[in-house]
Amino acid sequence: MRLNSMTSNILHQMLYSEINVVYYPTFGLFDHILYLTDNNFFVFAENLKSCSENCRCLNASFVDLYNYDIACANSILSYKKQCVQLSQSFNLNPIIFEHNLPDATLKKEDRFILNEDLKSVKKVFFDATVNKAWGFNNSVLYDYGIPLDKLFSIPNVEKVKNILISGSDQSNGQVLANQLKQHFESNSELKCDILTSVSQANIEDINKLFNQYEIFIDLNNRPIDCLCAAASGLYVVGLSNLKNLNNVPNISQANTVQDITNIVTNLNNQNINIEQTHKYIDEHFNFSKFKNIISSIFKNIKREAKVL
Repeated sequence: MRLNSMTSNILHQMLYSEINVVYYPTFGLFDHILYLTDNNFFVFAENLKSCSENCRCLNASFVDLYNYDIACANSILSYKKQCVQLSQSFNLNPIIFEHNLPDATLKKEDRFILNEDLKSVKKVFFDATVNKAWGFNNSVLYDYGIPLDKLFSIPNVEKVKNILISGSDQSNGQVLANQLKQHFESNSELKCDILTSVSQANIEDINKLFNQYEIFIDLNNRPIDCLCAAASGLYVVGLSNLKNLNNVPNISQANTVQDITNIVTNLNNQNINIEQTHKYIDEHFNFSKFKNIISSIFKNIKREAKVL
């Protein structure tokens, strides 16, 4: 007979070295990178296909079949809804990865209350601008890591189209992506596709997809997506102004949609020096370093006494 979930999880946390993470995904490329850290990830979701061998997508009927150590959210604002009850009922220490600036509608007093409520929860940031904007206690700042053995320019692959636009899941983001597509195809005779989701593809297929295009436009404000596309040999234009993309070869940051169109129009068959890009990424976004940091954080959180 299986022990109740809380007791079983406590024993697993004490006796086993493997780390089992209940994970709430971004549905972006960060998930694929994180799954390469060799820990075990469990996503509680109906009708979601796993994109990695060490990530299991479970519906409610199968949740009790496994033991868990950590609950991991990818947003400060979604943490309470996703992790608080689960963390208490399953005896899991939580962690939050935060990738985005605070919403402009979030008031200063609301951030103060959130900071107080989450002071015992470890927060991991990946950009200095984002970290400073939140200003939360119990936070650490690290760089992303890009696996250059998985994301690279494939020799002799024909570029079938010019531009791949990563459109937001939100309706206004999709409208913007379609408007850009129409603009480039009508005014510049550039062939474009819109990428809406990579959540159920594996990282090898994502690299093959990237290699079919020349330019990647990110409308999601996801620096890690930009870095992955650059590693695969594309010229990248991101709709953001975050510090961790400054000085990266073959990446331009835009503040407005007009900036995006101007940058793309003026590229004129930009010659990509993939060796230079990989050298910079390896020095500043080294995957082995990232993997060791994440594994160390997970290990420490797993061993911490649960704060009730």
